[in-house]
Amino acid sequence: MWKITAGLVILVTVGLGIRQIWFKPKPVYEMVAAERKDLVQTLEVSGEIAAERKVTLKFQTGGKLAWVGVKEGDLVRQWQAVASLDKSILKKNLAKFLNDYMHQRWDFDQIRENNLVTSDNYDEYSFSNAVERLIEQEQFLLNKTVLDVEIQDLTNKLATLVAPMAGVVTRVDTPVAGVNVTTTDAIEIVDPESLYFEAEIDEADIARVA
Repeated sequence: MWKITAGLVILVTVGLGIRQIWFKPKPVYEMVAAERKDLVQTLEVSGEIAAERKVTLKFQTGGKLAWVGVKEGDLVRQWQAVASLDKSILKKNLAKFLNDYMHQRWDFDQIRENNLVTSDNYDEYSFSNAVERLIEQEQFLLNKTVLDVEIQDLTNKLATLVAPMAGVVTRVDTPVAGVNVTTTDAIEIVDPESLYFEAEIDEADIARVA
């Protein structure tokens, strides 16, 4: 019985195979005339938009943010102020250093007056070593107070961020006033006329790029 079944299976299989070969559709060929065309080679790469002219503005010291005058996408002019720290403490520090300077200035002038010094050429006078060291010490302290005032005045000026060029604001890390910022918080400005596409290309494909 099994021999008959096996024989039937073989016959059916062979019959199906012959049927597929016999009734297989013939391929259809389409004839077209040859045309002259340009051969185009496409090189796909990934990258990002960069700019030759861009600046990242950061505060030199941390502090409370007083105001932010720009947001992402805004156009800014050259030398336009874009953000500022709260200067109330900075102004008090400047006033303190100015008072220290005036105090030291009076001490310095009093030392010179006590020793009848009327010019800055000390070689004209016959000072004792103690008096000469005292005058020099007062001069050093006076110079220090002058530097303190200059540094604090510069700190006040640097508390306001100013755009060194015209462009578009592309980044504002801290857009809300009243919060504390650090020296890592930044505002970025890009010159849109200096944009370019930056991508990495394999050495083998360099010759294909124009």
